[in-house]
Amino acid sequence: MPRPLILALTLFAADARAQGMELLLTEEVGGPYTQDWSAVYLTDTGAAHEIYVKGDGKLGDFFGVLRLDCATPRFSRWLALGGYLDADDVPVEAVRAVRARYC
Repeated sequence: MPRPLILALTLFAADARAQGMELLLTEEVGGPYTQDWSAVYLTDTGAAHEIYVKGDGKLGDFFGVLRLDCATPRFSRWLALGGYLDADDVPVEAVRAVRARYC
């Protein structure tokens, strides 16, 4: 991922947190350790919504913008990714929570 995109995601994460990130899921990862998954609504693109998703905890950090297609879920996709974790590390339960909250 290009360095400017990572920097932009990091700066946006700080701003998104200040603007009302909603905790969607706390994932137990063993012992006293957890991974929190949060989101904040960005924009409506007409056919879909753009949601900023953040993961933080024992597994590492994750930042991503999800284009959420409520009518046809298979058309949902990640527009931007950053952090230590990648899209495959986002638990299905977190994506379901995003869909339940924003669709």
